[in-house]
Amino acid sequence: MNKSKSSLFLMEILVSILLFSVASAVCVQVFVKASQLNKSSRELEQSLRVAQNFAEIMRSSKTPAETLQSLFPDAKVDRSEISVSFDQSFAPCPKESTNALYCAFLTFEETDNLHHMQIRIENIQTGQEIYSLKVSKYREEAGGVQ
Repeated sequence: MNKSKSSLFLMEILVSILLFSVASAVCVQVFVKASQLNKSSRELEQSLRVAQNFAEIMRSSKTPAETLQSLFPDAKVDRSEISVSFDQSFAPCPKESTNALYCAFLTFEETDNLHHMQIRIENIQTGQEIYSLKVSKYREEAGGVQ
């Protein structure tokens, strides 16, 4: 009977260890998921801030493309698109930099009386779009209201 008590005790310990291991694995998964949500939330918040800044430049400038080029000298200009790269803390940096992690693509278009700018912010490493915003304003030379 002594042998059966010790084997029962051993089984209880093994079950306890198994339950503890499962609980630990669940806790680790919760912490990993929380960290991922925190990172994506921070990216979205910073991307929104950057897009709003670009929209304000568009709204307040008579020539937004030229203003953006002067404010962001490291920006790449390609026809009707400007791309501005940002590092991990969303500070502007050259696209060729090893610190470049995010990129804002600004596309310009003009219609009858409107200037349009599409702002798209992506994670360079994953190619995933984080935030997108389209802004428009009346062309001043067309007699539009500001």
